[in-house]
Amino acid sequence: KVVKWGNYASLSEISNAADLAYSEIMKWTKNMFLVPRGKVGNAFIFEVSRLLNLFNDKTEWESIALRLLFIFIPMMLQKPSKNSRAKDHNIYLDKRLKLWKVGDLNAIISEGCEIQKRLEETRKAQERSLATKFAQLMIHGKVSAATSLINRQSGGLLDVDETVIGQLKEKHPSAMNAADEILITGNKVAVEEVIFEAIDSMLVKKAAKLTSGSG
Repeated sequence: KVVKWGNYASLSEISNAADLAYSEIMKWTKNMFLVPRGKVGNAFIFEVSRLLNLFNDKTEWESIALRLLFIFIPMMLQKPSKNSRAKDHNIYLDKRLKLWKVGDLNAIISEGCEIQKRLEETRKAQERSLATKFAQLMIHGKVSAATSLINRQSGGLLDVDETVIGQLKEKHPSAMNAADEILITGNKVAVEEVIFEAIDSMLVKKAAKLTSGSG
């Protein structure tokens, strides 16, 4: 049985399109809204169930059904803007579902990439603002405030390349035997195990907040 979807005339064409979409979505920053209630939300859930059934029922679509599901959710639920509301989400989800139904993946991906582009521009603007604030605090000698400003910023995963790997190796050299002058010699002091009872999650959290340095 020939599988068709929109302009895709075969299963291999659909598979290639899904792979291209997936490779693009993998670069996207998290930016999804909650599934809205009502008719449009139900249509979204119905399509999720349909894609799962295409796999579970061992249909002709079995080999690509899960891949389609993986791209379907982030493609459908991209927030159109930072301050978008539920009404906006309904409108865009309805529009994307219609494009999905006719197999127009390119149109949905194009819209998602434009949204992600704006997110990246916003992120860079925030980084420039942070750098300016940090420099101003340092100029005025407010080192503690500058450090706190940096520590309050949310982190993320660093893209790993040869340069990053080289820097990590420099920061973490190969293990060496400890120098004699730093070792404690003599009789060992017995420690009562009861002292460890005071160590709980709150103490660990408090100690972690007081740490600073390259870690």
